[in-house]
Amino acid sequence: MDLPQVKRKPRRKQEQPSTAQALHILGLLHLEGSLQLGAVWLVVTPSEAKALRQCALGTIDGGPATAAHILQDAAHSSHSVKDGLADGLSAARMSLEEAFFLAYALECLTVYQAAIKLSEQDLWTACCTAKASFPLAYAGFHHFRSKGWIARSGVQYGTHFVLYQKHPEQAHSDMCAIVTRVGDREMQCWRDLEVANRLCSQVGKKLLLLYVQESPGASTATPAYLTAVQAEEWLLRRWVPERDRA
Repeated sequence: MDLPQVKRKPRRKQEQPSTAQALHILGLLHLEGSLQLGAVWLVVTPSEAKALRQCALGTIDGGPATAAHILQDAAHSSHSVKDGLADGLSAARMSLEEAFFLAYALECLTVYQAAIKLSEQDLWTACCTAKASFPLAYAGFHHFRSKGWIARSGVQYGTHFVLYQKHPEQAHSDMCAIVTRVGDREMQCWRDLEVANRLCSQVGKKLLLLYVQESPGASTATPAYLTAVQAEEWLLRRWVPERDRA
């Protein structure tokens, strides 16, 4: 006996907020983090973890046990160690660029080091101490984020960043990016550029060069450095005679 088929209503896909909307929501939060071992660690609630995930910022890198360990080293936190074990808190690891973006651009993160609250200048200095290339790296990160790109570490491709137009859970990255200061000799060799470009092409990505031009007298000692630089994008493409010859 054939049973009558029941029509099921199609499930409505849950709409994901745009990158701008997700950043706006994240900017309304009041997050706290602890600077440890070259990264900033946050203890977040499920809703805070969701907001970070929607913005593709940071990595959830541990559950309640890791959260409790971070809380023990961060006496400033509003959560207690008991809360970390009972309330389902988790640990989020932020790169220095991501953490400074939250603190400087979105103004939603307060960072502590050894239970001491860091000012914007203190955080900048601490990041520069932990990573000598931080001023240039953050200038590139901030530039891409302000353009609507999602920038993630590109170390697996030998570049500074990989760039996504859509959330990494929805699509693969579109291109890799190398950030260099105008006048630096780090990436002036065409052989090095060709190696990077060939690697990117093999994984279906384009290679973007971001040249950072510093104003005369620009100093990397303060966050004011970010207002003294301009960025220019160059898309590197392999020259194919049959295609590109005029």
